[in-house]
Amino acid sequence: MNALRKHRFGHAIVVTLAGLLFSGLGMFALSQITLGDPVALGAKEKSEKREATPPKDQKYVGKNTCAACHYSKYRTWKHEKHAKGFDILPKKYRTDPKCLVCHTTGYGEPTGYKDVSTPQLAGITCETCHGPGSEHVKLAQKLFLAVEVEVTLEAEKKIRDSIELFLEKDTTAAREAQKKARNSIFRIKPGNACVKCHTTKAHQAHLEYDKE
Repeated sequence: MNALRKHRFGHAIVVTLAGLLFSGLGMFALSQITLGDPVALGAKEKSEKREATPPKDQKYVGKNTCAACHYSKYRTWKHEKHAKGFDILPKKYRTDPKCLVCHTTGYGEPTGYKDVSTPQLAGITCETCHGPGSEHVKLAQKLFLAVEVEVTLEAEKKIRDSIELFLEKDTTAAREAQKKARNSIFRIKPGNACVKCHTTKAHQAHLEYDKE
């Protein structure tokens, strides 16, 4: 019996110590995350810096200008319903302000979609979600060394094949330039940018319209 009791007592001590050890490790991990873990705090700090407010009074530049640098994302977008936002409108509604505000980019704003003369802003393009990008374009162009021309979709391959990209340099100046470029445009516009047009998600009914 004495041996059995000793065995049980020893087993209880081991279980208790193990429980205290795991509890301590859990508390330590929690304290590192909440009180000062460099990795967690660094990620949070990076996220906060990335969300700087872009400059106001920017101009819309259109989908082709965005595609010059973000070509893979442009190709993905081309196959989405957002890209066809204007095309799916019945012709009788293609001049209706109530429809254009959601089926084009920047309608009603000074440099946004106006009519067929601004086809680069027809549909739900990049700037619908990210805001006007003129300052972003200006800063992004500075990431290319010795480039004095407008960065357009047509010029993309020539530019990329003929110059050294500043953004590929791991220098303080390059990192600062990239930071300024990222902060010059919204990751996603504030104020429920999606539900502004997706009315059913905002608990509203869509406008009645003739589908023919």
